[in-house]
Amino acid sequence: RYSVVDPELKTQLERDGMPTTFDVTSDVSHGLTSLTADSKLVDNDFLPLTMHSQTQLNGNTAFILDLDSWHYRNEAQGVSVSTSPAKVTGDVTVLGDLNYQVSVPSVQVDFENGEELHLNALTGQGKGKQAKGYWLGEQSFSLEKLDVVDANLTPVFLIENANYRG
Repeated sequence: RYSVVDPELKTQLERDGMPTTFDVTSDVSHGLTSLTADSKLVDNDFLPLTMHSQTQLNGNTAFILDLDSWHYRNEAQGVSVSTSPAKVTGDVTVLGDLNYQVSVPSVQVDFENGEELHLNALTGQGKGKQAKGYWLGEQSFSLEKLDVVDANLTPVFLIENANYRG
């Protein structure tokens, strides 16, 4: 069981009708030199998230985190979110060094007033480590398209071919 402990985040999640605890089941297998785990949320209908990890004898771990196609609707706020399958892959050492790659093909947010936000082809990668609350490392992200349209599908905001490196 994983629980959100940050009081501000917990309050916001509760306000949005989102869970603050998550039960996880894992199928674990032992190899000669590693431990493999396939984990998923017990309430997989709410959030179809799975993780495959392989931990070596020295503690270094490779992981694949998959979010299947997902749809969430918050009736109280009049918003819904839909995603295509997204993936985070990477590896982390026992010293806390992290390498990762992110792929989010598409996200659509629909608002009660008819406006829509579309995100297409967000990819990223990075390497570094967390130290004393700070990310020490480098990362790069690219975004093919982010647009917002009004209820008549008239463009309100558009970003195309954006890149970030830091």
